[in-house]
Amino acid sequence: MEKVLAENMKKELAQVVGKIQKLGVDPFGFGEIYRFQTRGGRALSHKDLHRLFQEAEMRYQVDVKIIRNGVMD
Repeated sequence: MEKVLAENMKKELAQVVGKIQKLGVDPFGFGEIYRFQTRGGRALSHKDLHRLFQEAEMRYQVDVKIIRNGVMD
């Protein structure tokens, strides 16, 4: 069950990120993270970061652990 949930979450995450890349928005701040963690990143303009984000390939790792299951009242 955990594997199935993890795979479903990966697919949904890929769809969401793909959609925001197509729309050209960065609500998660990936560009800012890249800018501050990469040497020379601060020299990049907003337009450069925008282009890089739209062209970026993302890899996802989702770990799911079910700690309880059952029926709730």
